[in-house]
Amino acid sequence: MKKTIFCTAMLLTLIFALSVQALEIKDFTESEYAFGVDEPTNLKMAPSALEGKRADFYDFINFEPGNKTKLVTYLDTPDRQLNQTSLIIRIREDIKKSGKSKITVKLRALSPEGFGALKNYTKAEIDIVNGKKKYSISYDIKYNPSDIDVRKVDIQAVFKRVKKKSPDAWALVEPFAKKYADQIQQTIVMRSLSWEGLITKISGNVEAKVEIWSPYYKQPKMFFTQISFKGKTKDSNLVKVANRIQDALKKKNILSETMGSKTTATFKMSPNFN
Repeated sequence: MKKTIFCTAMLLTLIFALSVQALEIKDFTESEYAFGVDEPTNLKMAPSALEGKRADFYDFINFEPGNKTKLVTYLDTPDRQLNQTSLIIRIREDIKKSGKSKITVKLRALSPEGFGALKNYTKAEIDIVNGKKKYSISYDIKYNPSDIDVRKVDIQAVFKRVKKKSPDAWALVEPFAKKYADQIQQTIVMRSLSWEGLITKISGNVEAKVEIWSPYYKQPKMFFTQISFKGKTKDSNLVKVANRIQDALKKKNILSETMGSKTTATFKMSPNFN
């Protein structure tokens, strides 16, 4: 009898495993290209508008009026245990549209096969930063800024929200939430200012975004800038758009060859993280 029960359990496990397939390249339907920008350090960290010399840098984009403002922070242990497994937890408050504030749980890998079987995610995307390609799976969970303050994050409230709204995201986070409950902390809070507009002299209507990130609280003068755009992975025009941006930045001598992701840059600016 015990043997029968054991065999039945093994069979059910096998059937379940076969029904949840590992991710494939075709599942990554969106691609985002990003380039680091070496802007002069004497430019303003948090400008209210793109003007003067900074505007000249991006004259290949027809910007829409106004900008978007967000506050961003990340969670990890001081020795970056989440980072060691390519897991990212980001809390982002949209200042102008609070209803768009999100907790994002993101997992990265060098290939689609690196994820195994995941489901119910918000987005599967190919990230190309300065020509280096990675794959990412994201779970976005909306939250109310009156419940979670990005400036001083209640980490347990974040975990509670993820657990309630996305069991699949929580399955990724839970082992760390339990093992490192007393060690997880937030990075400095970054202010993200962004301007969007259509890129000129290319086929189709492709919108680029220029983002300037700087510490939200008073810090020594430091900021970083990135320009990005996204589209459907199957769109063969994306490579041409990337070349258009890269060539424009090179011509103006502001293309960064070393800057990595915004996540990496934020952790480098944050004290108490190795």
